[in-house]
Amino acid sequence: MKKLFFIIFGIVLLFGACSDDENTIAIAKLDLVSGLEEFPITLSEDGSRGNVDFTDQGGTLSVIVETNQTDWIYRVEERKDWFEIRQNGDTLVLTVAQNKHVTSREAVVEVRAGSVENNATCKLTVKQSGVEGADLAVTPEKLEFPIKGGSLEVEVKTNQKLWSISISNTVFTIVKSDNKVRVTAEENLYPVALTAELTIVSGEGENLETAVIPIVQEAAPAVTLTVDPASIHFTMAGGVDTIHLKMQNTHVWQYVCEQEWLELKAENDYLIVTAPKNSSYDALTAEIMIVAGIEQNYAGQTVTVVQEASSLAEAMIFELSVPANATAVLPLLGTVDCSVDWGDGSEVETVTTVTPTHVYAQEGVYEVKISGKVTGLGTNKAIFNVTYKDAFQYFTAVKQWGNTGLTSLKEAFWNCSNLKSVANDVNESFLAVTTFEKAFYKAAALEEIPAGIFNNCPKVTSFRECFNGCSALVTLPAGLFSACKAVTTFRSCFDGCSKLASIPEGLFANNPAVTDFFGTFKWCALKEVPANTFENCTKVTGFGQIFYACSALETVPVSIFDDCLNVTTFSFAFSGTKLKGESPYTMVEGVKVHLYERAEHTTVFKKPTTFNDCFTGCTDLIDFEQIQAAGWAK
Repeated sequence: MKKLFFIIFGIVLLFGACSDDENTIAIAKLDLVSGLEEFPITLSEDGSRGNVDFTDQGGTLSVIVETNQTDWIYRVEERKDWFEIRQNGDTLVLTVAQNKHVTSREAVVEVRAGSVENNATCKLTVKQSGVEGADLAVTPEKLEFPIKGGSLEVEVKTNQKLWSISISNTVFTIVKSDNKVRVTAEENLYPVALTAELTIVSGEGENLETAVIPIVQEAAPAVTLTVDPASIHFTMAGGVDTIHLKMQNTHVWQYVCEQEWLELKAENDYLIVTAPKNSSYDALTAEIMIVAGIEQNYAGQTVTVVQEASSLAEAMIFELSVPANATAVLPLLGTVDCSVDWGDGSEVETVTTVTPTHVYAQEGVYEVKISGKVTGLGTNKAIFNVTYKDAFQYFTAVKQWGNTGLTSLKEAFWNCSNLKSVANDVNESFLAVTTFEKAFYKAAALEEIPAGIFNNCPKVTSFRECFNGCSALVTLPAGLFSACKAVTTFRSCFDGCSKLASIPEGLFANNPAVTDFFGTFKWCALKEVPANTFENCTKVTGFGQIFYACSALETVPVSIFDDCLNVTTFSFAFSGTKLKGESPYTMVEGVKVHLYERAEHTTVFKKPTTFNDCFTGCTDLIDFEQIQAAGWAK
C-alpha cells in the first residue's frame, strides 16, 4: 500500500513539473468534515490528526474531504475485517460493523492532499466502543424442595435483553416469564435425593454472564424387606410352609413365581406355600420373587423352593406334545437295545432298531421313558426330514437324560423348534459322549441351559453349532463349559442366538485345548463381553466372525485376547458391531500392540494371515484410521 502511495505522489510531482513556472503555488490545505451529526470528527489544532467515534452498533459515515488541491489519496494503516472504506467522489465512505465484544477497537486512515513538495496530511483514528459487559444476579442462589415437591421462583436481574435458561435434570420443569424462572418438582418417590442445576445465561456472543443454581429435592425413605425363611425344602410327599415378610416404609407387596406346581396364597404379611406330591422322576425347584414397595422405591427377596424327586430313575425321558392320530419318531441311534414306555397306556415296547415310531390315537402331552442301551441321538435323518416331517415339532422337553450309554449327541434334537427345556445331568449321562455338534441346532423355543448340564463331559471335543439358532436364549449359566477340558471347537456354537445379551465371566477359561472360535457369537445381542472370556485359550488359531453382526456390542475389554497369541484368523471378527473406544491390544514390554500390529511383533505373536473386514463399520473406534490403513477394515 505504501508503494502505491509513493507512485501516486510521483505522478503528481511529474505533472507539477510540467505546469507554468510563473503560476503561484497555493499552500496545500486539507479538512475532513463529517457527513452525519451523530458521528462528529474532532481535529487537532493543526488539522494533522482527527478522531471519530462509533458506538458498538457500528454504522456508515461519509467523510467530506475539503482541500485546495486537485488530487488527494488515502490509505489504511492496517486492514481490519470489521472496517471497510471506499472513495466516492470527494468523500470517503466508512463502514463499521457491529462490535459484539466487550473490548473497544480502532483503525487509522491517513488522507493526503497535494504533491510530495506541497501537501497536507490528516490521520483520522476511527474508534468503536465495545458492547456493555453482561451483568447478572439471581435470587435465591439455591433451591431446596421437600419430598412432596412444589414450585419455587428465581428472580433474575440483568442488564441484557437476551437471557436463557436450561436445566440438567428434566425431572424438574422450568418456565421463564418476565424476570423470573419458576421451577416445579413433583413428589419424589425415589429413595435418593434428586439433584439438578438450573443454568441462567445472560448476553450473547462472547459477552456472557452465567449463573448456576443447584437444586436438591429430599429423598423418600427407602423401602426394606426381609423374609423368613429364605428357602424351603419339601419332601416328595409335599406339604405347607409359610413365609413371613418384614417391611419398612411400605405395606404394599407382591410376588411372582413362574413354576405352576406350587400353590401360593398371600395373607397380610405372610405368603403361604403349598407343594403337592411329586410323582415325577425329577427334583422340582422354584423361585418365588417377593417385591415390596412401588416401581421407584422397592426392595426384593427371592425364596428358593426345592422338592425331592420320587426316585432316582435311570431312564431317559422325553416329553412329546402330539395331535390325534400322529406318528411320533424317537431319535434313537447307534446301538439300540432298550424298552420304551410311550406314556399313553400302551404296552412297553422292546426296541432294537434305530428311530422307532409310534402312533398316538389321542391328542395330548406324553412322557416317553427309554430304559436300556442307546448310544446316540439324532433327528437329522430321512425318517424325520422326508417320511414324518412333523415329528421334529413333537419334542417339547427332555425331562431326564438317564443312563443309556450315550457316546454321541450329534444333531440330537436338530431342528426341534418346539423343544423348550432340557434336564440337567443328574445321572452322569454324558461321561462317554464325545460330541454335541448341532445337538440343539435351531431349537428356537429353548429358553434356558441348565447350569450343570455339561458337568460330566470329560471326553467331549466338539460343541460346533451346538446351540446355533436358539433364538430364545437370553443368558448363559456361569461355568457352563468348565468341566469340558478336551473341547477343541466352539465354531458357531451360539450363532443366531438373537436374544443372547450377556455371557458369564470366564466362559471358556477352562477350555485350554480350543483352537476354533469361528462365528461363536455371530448375530447375538451381546452388549458387553467379560475380559476373561478367552483366558487360558492359548491354542486358539481362529476368531473369524466371532462377534459378527452383534449390533448391540459397543465395547470389548482391550485385553480380551491377551492369552491368544497364536491366532492367524480375525476376518469379520467385529464387523457389524458398534465398537467404541480403542480396539483390543496386548501390552508388550510397556507398549500397546493392537491386533493389526501383531505382524510387526512375530517374536510374541503368530502373524495374522486372514484379517479382512475385521473392524469394517467400526468407525467410532478412536484408532479406526490406523485399522483401515493396515487393511483390517474397509
